[in-house]
Amino acid sequence: MSATCLRSWFEPNRRLLAGQSPGLASAVLPFADKPFARLLNPEKVPFYAVKQTEGNWLPLSDPKASRARMQQVLAGVQSRLNSESVAAPLLLAGLQNGELLDGLLQSCAGRVRMWVAVESPMLLAAWLALADRAEILRSSEVCFFDPRQPDNVLQTLVDEEESSSERPLIAGMLPDHVTERLLAPLSNALLKERHRCADWQKRHQQSARDVLNGFRDEAGNFNRFDIPARCVAIESYLKSGSIGPLYRKMQRIRRQAPEGSVLLERLCRNFEELIAGYAQSGYDASCPIIVSSDGHLVDGAHRLACALSFRSPFVTVETGVCSGVVPFDRSWFERHFSEEELHPVDAVVRQLEAWR
Repeated sequence: MSATCLRSWFEPNRRLLAGQSPGLASAVLPFADKPFARLLNPEKVPFYAVKQTEGNWLPLSDPKASRARMQQVLAGVQSRLNSESVAAPLLLAGLQNGELLDGLLQSCAGRVRMWVAVESPMLLAAWLALADRAEILRSSEVCFFDPRQPDNVLQTLVDEEESSSERPLIAGMLPDHVTERLLAPLSNALLKERHRCADWQKRHQQSARDVLNGFRDEAGNFNRFDIPARCVAIESYLKSGSIGPLYRKMQRIRRQAPEGSVLLERLCRNFEELIAGYAQSGYDASCPIIVSSDGHLVDGAHRLACALSFRSPFVTVETGVCSGVVPFDRSWFERHFSEEELHPVDAVVRQLEAWR
């Protein structure tokens, strides 16, 4: 890897940041004298690092960032922007990969209002120190926020967006705790009204079978074995009134929810209520399946399993550009379940495969 150590713009950039976010401007002060650098990984993709006392470089942003992945995210944002009917939607991005953020800022200038998640004060300090950020920091279209306080940020965004006609647009490569605690609630709060629109539902309708068949790896192998596992639980509930042991065990392992815990009982109860509601009223088109632009399921595994179990021909799909790959192929289940336990899941997979 090669390194490019640039002269510091830290203090002038920090003073500009203080004008919009005094708390973050104070948080970076302890790192003012740190030796930061912009390094290049084997793909020649830059990332930020700090030199430690032993002389080695500690990565602050993702040293394994893929240029193809970044280009995919940028293309996804551009595609969504071109399809938006409003002028300046809200774009959430992160500092985890500086080149991605720079690309978003350059390609989306004047077309979005960008909220940038600051994953750590030291990472922000490196970003401030290694380039002239004056134009960005002076822009009224860019706002930096601390994702360690997601509830406060969420309320601010919801209050702001409810008073306007704008819609959120979510960019990828954000830390997991931001995705889980901020983006999902934000999407729910801001997109609910749009999803209730009949015209939106019609335009975003897809075959449930096609959605399922999209979850395959490069070799064509099904990589969301948890969906047929949920189908087994649905069949159990419809026959016996209980979702059965397979689903409970899956959630005990996946969610680290011990048997008898409040979390496990809540998860099972919520799923049972979803199944009962589906049996009575069918698929709710205002609750779409959320799929990333690179084909990964973000949210809606339970709803998709219901759609498949009840043979609903269509589901609504919201496509975003945030992505987090959930390791739920058969190999994950093989590590935790016996072949006997997996027989009913394999049977459902074979049934679903027949839809291809």
